[in-house]
Amino acid sequence: MKSNVLSRSSPDIEYPYVMTSERVLLLSFLVVVQFFVIIFFLGASETAEYSATFKYLRLSGYALCIMIPFYLFYMLEKEMYQRITHSWNLKFELISKTLLIFTILSACYFYNVWVINGISPDVYSYFYFLFWYGLPYVPVLLPICLIYYKWYLNKEMTIREQTTEIDPVLTIQGKNRGETVQFRSEDFLIAEAEQNYVSLYYLEEGSIERSVIRSALKDVSAQIPGAHRVHRSYLANPEVIDKVVGNTRKREAYIAHLDRHIPVSSSYVPE
Repeated sequence: MKSNVLSRSSPDIEYPYVMTSERVLLLSFLVVVQFFVIIFFLGASETAEYSATFKYLRLSGYALCIMIPFYLFYMLEKEMYQRITHSWNLKFELISKTLLIFTILSACYFYNVWVINGISPDVYSYFYFLFWYGLPYVPVLLPICLIYYKWYLNKEMTIREQTTEIDPVLTIQGKNRGETVQFRSEDFLIAEAEQNYVSLYYLEEGSIERSVIRSALKDVSAQIPGAHRVHRSYLANPEVIDKVVGNTRKREAYIAHLDRHIPVSSSYVPE
């Protein structure tokens, strides 16, 4: 099975997507703090000469121009990862973060002309602001992002390596002689009972695999640690349940990697 590791030699090698909403908020907050130190205490970008009513309150609005794009891009990355690509690599990261930088700079430009200076935007002033006021901040603010991102990535990789060492692969046994299916516990998606058989869906090298064994669902459940019995006919890995919709009479869970819904009993409570 392929190991998700980060390789500097190829932008297409997969590695874990490590961002969460808490990490994104923390990272964007640290960038904002750095930015405010530069403009408030060092007087960069002519802010020392700027005079207006509620000066510091107006300048504080730049925080929204930074934090909101950070969170919006995180939501887009998460959607792409869970519903479309099911993987992440350096190429995706570079494209996303480049677009994020230009989105932040563009938001700061429009905030500058509309709120700070009260003038109308135009193409010339946009590119002037971009190259003379926006881009010079990138090499100053970028290092802290890279440091924290690398720290998150190393932490995630360490956890995965430890998990692999402790429980590298699960072996699911059926009732027929020699009938086994092997996969890592984190790659398990769902198990679907079909009369005297169970269909197992799991990931292998980024692809969805389906294996059918002769067994009862309760016997399969006992062999997959962490699997949840979400319905009398279904087991699911709670990590791949994107959302549960419906009411008490009829509920369904969306399984991101499979791009399908499965029924959920009224007694199941998502974590």
